Amino acid sequence: MEKPIDFSQFTPPFLVNIFDIQIGCENMTAKEDFDAAVRGTNEWIDNLKLQLGWQDRERVYAVLLATLHALRDCLPRDEAIYLAAELPALLRGFYYAGWASRRP
Repeated sequence: MEKPIDFSQFTPPFLVNIFDIQIGCENMTAKEDFDAAVRGTNEWIDNLKLQLGWQDRERVYAVLLATLHALRDCLPRDEAIYLAAELPALLRGFYYAGWASRRP
């Protein structure tokens, strides 16, 4: 199995120390929450990689984002938002990147 894409390289420097802060009364740190989001995104990429029969994870990731952006841009605003709610948190952020809803 190929090594999962390391999304930590995309972490802005000002967030590095924030990952050590406890969130409210929960026992989960922001770093653990971020790690869970990365795992969820990697699971989507791995599943799609298997379904497509491709070996190149970066290519699968690029196709996944292109497809999600195409759907997002064609759907009415509310449906695009409902679709985003079903995505892992990190993938949801990539989904919304660059989006300016012009539809009702």
